[in-house]
Order: sequence, then C-alpha cells, then structure tokens
Amino acid sequence: MSNPICDSYVRPATLVRICEECNFGSSGGKCIICGGLGVSDAYYCAECTRLEKDRDGCPKVVNLGASRTDLAYLRKARNQQQQ
Repeated sequence: MSNPICDSYVRPATLVRICEECNFGSSGGKCIICGGLGVSDAYYCAECTRLEKDRDGCPKVVNLGASRTDLAYLRKARNQQQQ
C-alpha cells in the first residue's frame, strides 16, 4: 500500500489543506506527521496534483485510515501464523 501523503520536495505545486477538526485546540499549528511544531507549509508535488491526491480529503484522516487498515492486516496475518 502506498503512502497517501506526498513526501517529495521536488516541484511543490498544491498547498495541503488540513480540516478544521485536525487543526484545532492542542493540534493547531503542529505537524500532522510527527506532531512537532509546524514550521512551514506542506505542498503536494506536481505529480500528486496531476493524480488528484490533493482531492482525497484531509491528509491526517487519510493517513489514520491507512494506518488502521495496515494494522488490521498485520493482526490478521499474526493470528493466522499462530494457528
């Protein structure tokens, strides 16, 4: 499964938009990847913009969904190995 967030610093094209719920309260102004102080804006590269990954919704929500899906598959594989 590919990473839903663009981690390329080549040809930044589209500003990443964070939903209000993810950018409120104690999460406001923090990096959505590491939780550290947000020091710069995030951008999708030209390729991700062309593939319309910038329209998938809030990247934090997309990442959490992918992480939960990965965790479910890992648990299923671990349970099958134990049997």
